[in-house]
Amino acid sequence: ELNHHFGDLELAQKYAANAREIDQHNRTVKHTQAEVERALALKAQSTYLKESYRTRAKRFLSEMPAVDKFAASSRCKLAVDEVVDMISVIDENSRSDLVMFADKVKDAETLLLRSQQNFPEEADLFQIEAKLRACLNSGTAALNALEKAWSLGTKGSSTALRIAEIYEDQGRSDDALKILKQALQKFSDDKAVHGALA
Repeated sequence: ELNHHFGDLELAQKYAANAREIDQHNRTVKHTQAEVERALALKAQSTYLKESYRTRAKRFLSEMPAVDKFAASSRCKLAVDEVVDMISVIDENSRSDLVMFADKVKDAETLLLRSQQNFPEEADLFQIEAKLRACLNSGTAALNALEKAWSLGTKGSSTALRIAEIYEDQGRSDDALKILKQALQKFSDDKAVHGALA
């Protein structure tokens, strides 16, 4: 049901719960339950339901070993889903929304990087990263939000680094260099900024 185009997610949820009753410790069943909850979150219309499904998905994933590549992939997908959803509802006049958005992007990137380091052969992780990059590069909402968050003084250099990447992808090398120099002024010892400028 989960993998069929017209599959019934509530039925998939029920089947996965039944399988869990049969074998409480089966990682495949836990992962399936997490993916069903993620799929339900993607289809949900209300923010409350989305968060509820994602919380349950995270709970199922937390029961799996940290070194499980399927759990790592699902954790990354959930993080990117949250970024994608936030882009459509972010209030660019709200400092807390902007900072939260920048933090969500940073968290997703950190999780992806750690997962890619742990599972360098896992192609799914690179596809998830591509989805995040595409999401941040499409339209102006994400870039505007990141620029405003940077101007408000987000913690660390990750927001500036992300903005510089987007600028580079758009062929705006001068703007990328400018933002990296600003980051270097704020965080003179930051290795990532030095690396990006090199």
